[in-house]
Amino acid sequence: MILRSPSRDSLRQFAVVGGVATIAGLLFGRLIAPFDLIVFIDAGRAVLHGSNPYVNVNSPEFRSGHAFVYPLFVAWVFAPLALLPIHIAERLFEVASIVAIAGGARLLGRRETLVPGLVIASATTIVGLQMGTINGLLVGGLGVSWHLRNRHPLLSGIFLGMIGSAKLFLLPLLAWPVLTRRKASTLSAVLTACATLGLSLAFSSLGPRSYLAMLSSLEHNETARSWSLASLMIGAGLDVSVATKVAPLLVSAGLLAIWRQRRTFTDRQMLGMLILASLLLSPILWSSYLVLAEATLLVVDAPELFVAFAGLVSWVLVTPDVASRERIAFGFVLSATLLVAAAVRSKRTKPPGWLRAIVSPADLRPVAALALCVAALAAAGYALLPSRLSSPLPTVAFITGVGMWTLRAPPGSGGRVAGHPA
Repeated sequence: MILRSPSRDSLRQFAVVGGVATIAGLLFGRLIAPFDLIVFIDAGRAVLHGSNPYVNVNSPEFRSGHAFVYPLFVAWVFAPLALLPIHIAERLFEVASIVAIAGGARLLGRRETLVPGLVIASATTIVGLQMGTINGLLVGGLGVSWHLRNRHPLLSGIFLGMIGSAKLFLLPLLAWPVLTRRKASTLSAVLTACATLGLSLAFSSLGPRSYLAMLSSLEHNETARSWSLASLMIGAGLDVSVATKVAPLLVSAGLLAIWRQRRTFTDRQMLGMLILASLLLSPILWSSYLVLAEATLLVVDAPELFVAFAGLVSWVLVTPDVASRERIAFGFVLSATLLVAAAVRSKRTKPPGWLRAIVSPADLRPVAALALCVAALAAAGYALLPSRLSSPLPTVAFITGVGMWTLRAPPGSGGRVAGHPA
């Protein structure tokens, strides 16, 4: 058997990811405990010992947002980490998250040197790594599902069903194989979601009603404090009960429009729009979730320079927890340096025809200057906004901006939806 050596672009990507992850770890690692990961590991330890991983909704632990609220199968996924010393489990999970993001970018067809590093260097990703969230793993799962969509549709659907079951607000992603007319993936995704959620409820101490009541209590406790579209409406003056109903109606209307125009979009656009719709539908949205919005840029094959700019904008939206101004400044400089590197690389390659039709090379400097002015104005507006709007408004604007790019993105390697067999 002949072993193939890694390609040069793979080695370059590996070097960039390793360098960026090392710098980010030195700057922001271990500043706080990875609270989400600790919750997952505690839940895994509980199921190993046959005890209940869920706490009472009236407990201080639940009200603080540090309670396990995921389906029971997620606790079993983390059970192996519960057998390890906590510091080893934390490092393994951190490495797994970084590898998942880099691998997900690769599986989505992104061969550019900087792309995985750009996502890892964003503030939203760093916050997620600090907290020990599963969002990095979800990006990797999306990459696997995309990569397997044609050759192994059943496996693609299984991964999609697992993603939707692990983060319930991502269940709308199960509409992707439906909209793209992939019957095998649709069947396996739906069956996987039903099986994982059904078994979780069957073996859980909480019945369906109790579990839904727990989620309702969580929504009541955290929606107004989060960065979601519903939170934006609450900050604008709507009642909580009204906002949590109006926001899904608006997003659902958008999804209906997508359904009617489904034959005009590519595979990549359909998946990207469903990711963004899921973020807007969720009544609870935290800054670490926005790595999924950046992953959407990878899905729709956005240019490397656009991914770099989104990473820089993320530092306007959020900064890593418990970080000094000096550390934050270094993180911003890291992201800005990668943006400059992406800009230099873009000049060495011939831009696609659609981009040349919009912006000529002579216009690049004015456009760059305008982009910097917009970023400065956004930062100033962010600082001047009232507290009830300072987080949800920029976040929803960021997701909307990625959505506008997704809607007008040129056809990628995924092909038109209409071209797939029925």
